[in-house]
Amino acid sequence: MMDSPGIDCKQFTSVSVNDSFNDYLMYLPPNDSEGNSVWVPLKVQPWYWYASATESTGDWANTSAVKITGIGPGTGTESPTNDYPEWDNYYPPQ
Repeated sequence: MMDSPGIDCKQFTSVSVNDSFNDYLMYLPPNDSEGNSVWVPLKVQPWYWYASATESTGDWANTSAVKITGIGPGTGTESPTNDYPEWDNYYPPQ
């Protein structure tokens, strides 16, 4: 089984990740008299996750040799917003 995206750790003795994101609550009002409608941002919720792992034997499959530290999710404060989300990339459904 492959969980993607992922990191091939074979060439590393340690790996870490520290990512942050914003989730938006959007509303699509009913169509106007011309049949048009535009998504409107209502709230934004920041969140993040981080983790670090080190391996001392050269074999990441040897889970007894892998030390995981500093793992956890977290959230900021939800707040109203007028800002629209922006994306660097778009990946259409496959």
